[in-house]
Amino acid sequence: MSRLLYHQELADDVHAKQPAINEAISKAEHFQREYRDRLHPEQKDALQEKVDKLKADYDKLHNESDDQFKSDQARLDKLRREEEERVRSHVW
Repeated sequence: MSRLLYHQELADDVHAKQPAINEAISKAEHFQREYRDRLHPEQKDALQEKVDKLKADYDKLHNESDDQFKSDQARLDKLRREEEERVRSHVW
């Protein structure tokens, strides 16, 4: 059960960080628009790469944490059903 709780907490933490991630992305994109004419092409590219990496890394972490929690929950549910079935089969 502790593994399930760990993955649930991890998924909750990842979800809780979403507003901060979205804000960082929004600010970076605003900065790019605001200073587009003052940035060198290399700076624009570097900033865009970092924004894209942040988006991709967060999305990956978000999906993996959700998937792991759902997988653990499904395993726990299966074990509970198997245990209930085992108990029922021994009662009769």
